[in-house]
Amino acid sequence: MRIVIVLTAFLCTACAVSVHLGYNKTTADQAYRHAIAGPFNNLTAAATAANSVCAGGSHPNQRQCYTDTASEITSAQAVVRTLRDVAIPHGFAKANSDLARGLGIFIDGLVERNQGLARHSDSQYAAGQRLISRGLSVQKRALAEYPPGANIQS
Repeated sequence: MRIVIVLTAFLCTACAVSVHLGYNKTTADQAYRHAIAGPFNNLTAAATAANSVCAGGSHPNQRQCYTDTASEITSAQAVVRTLRDVAIPHGFAKANSDLARGLGIFIDGLVERNQGLARHSDSQYAAGQRLISRGLSVQKRALAEYPPGANIQS
């Protein structure tokens, strides 16, 4: 079974995480992948919905963007909680920590973007977008830190 997770704002529609549950390393590795797969799947769905309205060209649907981004924030927070609560297999600790850190920056960006929408502030919206982009970059680097063969990849 393959689960693809898209961690995106409209700036990075090609960023994805794949979690392959069939990997036969250790029970701890399998439990870790199983634990993170569901929350990442939910984040993918929320990010896809937000991307479809927030990337509306010069006239995005601001109300729907705000609502869908709020759902994306909730989903991303659930992933961070999972990454902090799950038993972390040997060799996954740095990647797990850095992925949680990247998601934290991403969440800060989503919150900032939504505040910009609520306040009709282009500068605050743009600041949020910059944080989102930075968070996605940190996440991408973190995914590369998982051990070879872990089948957690961007």
